[in-house]
Amino acid sequence: MTVHLQRNDGSSWTTISGQSFTAAGVATTLQRRNSERTRQIAVPCARGNYRTWVEATVVSRGVTRKLSENSGERLDPCS
Repeated sequence: MTVHLQRNDGSSWTTISGQSFTAAGVATTLQRRNSERTRQIAVPCARGNYRTWVEATVVSRGVTRKLSENSGERLDPCS
């Protein structure tokens, strides 16, 4: 899975930071605490419009799926 932090430059979304990680087995279930399953991306605060974009490859019971999802837009998180 790769989590991207993106900023809108006026005409398109640009990735300004990201983090990739892999999880398997119990690490993908609620048997692990949320703090053990959470990743954080941080950049210095700057005015603008932001969102996250997640890309993932999920393998379950021998079936592989590609996922790609965007979060809602966050307007000017510095204020």
